[in-house]
Amino acid sequence: IMEEQAEWQRRLEEAGIDPRGIDGSEEINEACRFLSIDGLAAKSRFRVFLKRQNELCYQVTATIEDARLNKGVRAAVYMKADDNSAHFILEEKPVFYGEGDDVNKLFVALYFRTYETAMSFSRALRKWPFDHPNSNVQPEVSLPVERIRPVILQPVTFDQYDPAEAEDSPCTSFADFKGFS
Repeated sequence: IMEEQAEWQRRLEEAGIDPRGIDGSEEINEACRFLSIDGLAAKSRFRVFLKRQNELCYQVTATIEDARLNKGVRAAVYMKADDNSAHFILEEKPVFYGEGDDVNKLFVALYFRTYETAMSFSRALRKWPFDHPNSNVQPEVSLPVERIRPVILQPVTFDQYDPAEAEDSPCTSFADFKGFS
């Protein structure tokens, strides 16, 4: 379904059509014809896709200095994101290392459907120094900020964590990470 919605979004953008402006039965039917959406189930999924375009969500951003120098930080962020039902924009990386002077910095940009889950994630990162007293990690974490929901959000799951993304990471497998979070 994510791929289907991403395709709808891509085609609408190419045609210069903002899905947030599609309202009313005639406009929805016209968009279905434009996108070649046939069948009751597909049209129903498209209506849900349109409805979600105007939903609010909450964004939490964080910067974690020297994360690359500490074992398991990126993996722990993925796990905390998964535990708190985080989402990310389909075309973007939710957790990534910087470049140049920021090569050891970890950047996080995640979305949440409720304020409560956004606060839970934000709190989990802010509590890091207390939960891991032997770590020198000090996350700078935003409080949740209300945003218009980006068009396509994908859930973050721990199995999306790829140790190979950071070649010099001391945490090269789930076994290395286990017990760290």
